[in-house]
Amino acid sequence: AFWRLPGVYSTAVGFCGGLEEAVNPSYLYVCTGESGHCEAVQVVWDPAKISFTDLLRLFWACHDPTQGDMQGRDIGSQYRSAVFCNDAVQAAAAHASRAAFASVLRVGGYSDITTEIRVGCPFYYADLHHQQYLAKPRSRQYCSAEPTGLALPAWTEWPWPPHDTAEDPSCAVVAQAKQMFAPLLPEEFWGVYDFSINAPDEPAGVSVEELSTAERHLSARRACWEASVAKAEKDDSVLVQHCASCGYSRRAVELAAFLKTACGMHARVGVIADAMAGTGRFEIKVKNAGDEGLQLVHSKKAGHGFVDSAEKLARILDVIAQANPSCSLPRQLDALTTMARNFSGLRDKAAIARRKLGPHCGGPLLDGETEESPPMIPPKPSAPILLMSKTRRKSKRG
Repeated sequence: AFWRLPGVYSTAVGFCGGLEEAVNPSYLYVCTGESGHCEAVQVVWDPAKISFTDLLRLFWACHDPTQGDMQGRDIGSQYRSAVFCNDAVQAAAAHASRAAFASVLRVGGYSDITTEIRVGCPFYYADLHHQQYLAKPRSRQYCSAEPTGLALPAWTEWPWPPHDTAEDPSCAVVAQAKQMFAPLLPEEFWGVYDFSINAPDEPAGVSVEELSTAERHLSARRACWEASVAKAEKDDSVLVQHCASCGYSRRAVELAAFLKTACGMHARVGVIADAMAGTGRFEIKVKNAGDEGLQLVHSKKAGHGFVDSAEKLARILDVIAQANPSCSLPRQLDALTTMARNFSGLRDKAAIARRKLGPHCGGPLLDGETEESPPMIPPKPSAPILLMSKTRRKSKRG
């Protein structure tokens, strides 16, 4: 997400925010949760070309900062949301941005932000094979981030604290942050910037010609998307529309597969990703009997969340059954729970509970799990969250 931004010299993945005695931890050690580190990305940028507040804007846009010790399918304290700053001036800006975004999230029905903001934590590089992983040939194009689709308020609207209540003893720290970190990237840039894992590796530009080219490409992609949506709304009985971010895509594909199994030949189920990442959309639409249109029955943006419980599945299946009388669908919650054992939404919740409470917390066991099974350790790192670093020294792009 960060390495394509104009003015960014390089990015590197590693670990930050752990115990003082846990020096230079390995990936496997971090995955145990015992070192206290989280996976992070170090960003080195030119402050004359891109501002710290520009980086914060992308940080809040590219993940869900309310999920605590997890992000999407990746569970553990190493996947928590965090901003590690160089100094108190950066921290003042980070705190102001967090307060601004928190108010937006509350209106959108989200819980409190869990992002930690700290100063002066050492950064330890991850192994070489983790660096620039997504750009390597034959790499697994994976990211579990689940953006909210909500926008950070303009920098001028952030609730900056009075100078005499800033965390830094100096009353000038907030004033200094406001003076140093005015945004530098134009608003037109954010309208076309693709921060998904499917984006090209080349740096994005901000010239008039570059922005015009990006807008043409986006318009073409949106036209194809609109045509696909129109066809799906005509042909499909059930449609799952979702944000193009990777965490959403996997949930949508697995939900569609579950619905196809549950409905059999009686309902045609389609899946369509949005033209852009970061929209926060996760919707299920069902076509009524004899009706050309689709009825919206589940929407994450409307406060329904993901389809992550048997009750939500039952409600969706009930609407499908009413629209398709020939459909023979399970109505009993026990039968539905058994049927959904391998559905990712329910697996996620069972795994979270089992990590916190142990294997006897109740709920269906996951495939290959026994009552004595140890907590699961994620096999691979997700896209790191963020560590902020700044330099005026020229260096090569990472």
